[in-house]
Amino acid sequence: MPENIPIFPAGESKGGCNVPGKGKNNIIPRGTNRWLIRYELPRDPQTGKRRQKALTVKGTKKDAERKLREKLQEVDNGNFVVPSSITIEQYMLNWLDKYEVNYPVAKTHKTAQSLLTNHVINELGAMRLSDLQTYHINTLFTYLGKRKNNGGKGLSSRTRRYIYWLFRKALDEAVDINLISNNPILKVKQPRLRQREVKPLLDEERNRFLEAIKDNRFENLFIVALGTGVRFQELLNLTWSQISFEERSIVIVNLRDDDEENDLFETDGKRESSKRTIPMFPAVYKALKAQKAIQAKEKLLAGSLWEDNNLVFANNLGKALNQSNVRNRYFKSALEKAGLPINTHFHALRHTFVTTLIRKGEDLRKVSYLVGHKTPEFTFKKYHHYLPTKIETAESERMNNHLFG
Repeated sequence: MPENIPIFPAGESKGGCNVPGKGKNNIIPRGTNRWLIRYELPRDPQTGKRRQKALTVKGTKKDAERKLREKLQEVDNGNFVVPSSITIEQYMLNWLDKYEVNYPVAKTHKTAQSLLTNHVINELGAMRLSDLQTYHINTLFTYLGKRKNNGGKGLSSRTRRYIYWLFRKALDEAVDINLISNNPILKVKQPRLRQREVKPLLDEERNRFLEAIKDNRFENLFIVALGTGVRFQELLNLTWSQISFEERSIVIVNLRDDDEENDLFETDGKRESSKRTIPMFPAVYKALKAQKAIQAKEKLLAGSLWEDNNLVFANNLGKALNQSNVRNRYFKSALEKAGLPINTHFHALRHTFVTTLIRKGEDLRKVSYLVGHKTPEFTFKKYHHYLPTKIETAESERMNNHLFG
């Protein structure tokens, strides 16, 4: 792999091989199968001085000649980027500032900042951005994925995919503003997502769960989750201004671009396509009315300590709920009480919403819209094995009438 050598003013060199018309001593032997190639760059725009670039190539002399031709072509086409002294840390911190402006959702920016700081800046930050190569990124992601007892960081595939996505986005922008000539991460395979199987509740299991959540601190939250198919984070971000009791509808802001549940790719919720209006079923209407009354009492008890964030589901001081706390303390206790596996994922409620409606013969397009999928095709691909295959007698007669009158 070529090793970058910093730009230096044009000067003398000892021996070498010339490339006609491109100056002297352009290819210089540096040992067995190692060659130093030099080539002219445009003059320094500030001082007017000549500049050269040099790098070491491993391989045959023909490999060195081919690499030199490539670099000269880049210079001729104006595609060559003069390496800057800016470090990866300096660039990434600047990029995160802009990311915060473009993605104002606090949790989105906070997550991005934490991941890039702890796993990219801390590992590669001292390196010059212009020196970053595919090898360095490959090595980084291998290290991030290795188990801790094997000398790595042991990050999940979900987290590594998000780091990859953020790093790629940042480096794409570095190319756009001519800090680097190409994006080295494009040759790195995105970490493969290890999907965790999430099983929906069967009808009998759902009934036991509904019985178990009675008098649970978050009974209403669980009912709304089960009766809307809303993602957990979307539910925790739900505000009263998104709810219309008069029209019996809820505006949901999609926080994901797709439904790969183990991904973190959150949107800012600004696009019109990132919002959907869903009906408020009677059980959901009743739960939200009850939640409104409960919250009014909590607000009264909290007095001046209450933080009015307009959240539908908040703690007893009006602050945002901690997802892990709700899941580990209240959801798991309900599962245990219902006699369900303690490791049942919260997302099972969303799957239960979808599969129940599909099994009961509801229109796939309507179900797809209700849960915020981009297309009905995606819903079909994900849930087609839940579609009913057995045709009941009444359904058979109805089809017969369609065909024969």
